[in-house]
Order: sequence, then structure tokens, then C-alpha cells
Amino acid sequence: VLNKAGALNVNGKVNNKSDMVIISNHGTGLNIGENAEINNDKNIRIGNTGADGTVVDGKVTSTEGTVQFINNDGKFEVNGEVTNGAGDIHLLNRGEEGAKINGNVTSKDGNTTVVNANDEAGLEVNGIVASGSKKVTLRNTGKKGIVVNGTAEGGEGVVQQDLRKNK
Repeated sequence: VLNKAGALNVNGKVNNKSDMVIISNHGTGLNIGENAEINNDKNIRIGNTGADGTVVDGKVTSTEGTVQFINNDGKFEVNGEVTNGAGDIHLLNRGEEGAKINGNVTSKDGNTTVVNANDEAGLEVNGIVASGSKKVTLRNTGKKGIVVNGTAEGGEGVVQQDLRKNK
């Protein structure tokens, strides 16, 4: 799915059983609605360059591949669920409004990584970021640091990397 203008709103179901689902937004923003479900057996790659950022209110699920989000502008917010059965989850935010995990980001048997890579806002976990058997990594370069009000837990532990230049 490629969007070049306006907002990309996903409100239904995207079911795929192949190697890759790619959703790419170059419009104003990417919204995965509350009733949306994006499912694939293998890899899922979702990217946004729109100024309104990425908001995930629905469900994004892979059974064994890698789930990757790259948000390059605006905010990055997960209020719904991003889950993976046997693969890794990588969430990267470069948007100036920071990253907020208010929902659940969980990999049963893979590493779970959330990175906020901007100079301003921080990384906030109010929901759950977890890995059943592997490691959870929270990495931040934003001025506001890493705030965990929810749960971050991994079978191999949790690594918090606060890489702010001026703490």
C-alpha cells in the first residue's frame, strides 16, 4: 500500500500470507484505526514521512517475521497492539513529537526494540513493551528522556539506553 497525498487511514483488515506486507505513507499522516487489523505470517514494514506522524489504535500482528515501524515526522503513538509470535519488533521514531507506547508492543519469542531518535521529545511507555523470551531495548536521544509509567519486561531483561547529549 502506497499513499502519496492526504492521510492514509487504515480502518479495515489487511490479511496476507506471503513474505512481506509494506505500508508506506508520504501524505499527511498514517492512522491505523481502532477496528483495523494488519496481519501477516512473515514480515510487516510500515513507514511514514507525513507531518502528522503515525498513530496505531488497531492491531498489527505477525506470526514469525519481523515487524518494523519507521516514523520520520510528527508523533509516533501506539494505543492499540503490535504483536509478533516468533520474530522481532522494531519501532523507530524520528518525529519531533516523540514516541508514546500507551498500548501493547509484545513479541513472544523475539527481541522488542523501541527507539526515539530525535533531539526534542522523549520516549514514554504507559502501556506494555515486552518480550517473552528475549530482550527489550528502549533507546532515546530526545531531551525528555525515557519515562516508564507502564511495564517494560523481557525474558532476557530490559536495556534502557538514554543517549541524550545534555542530560
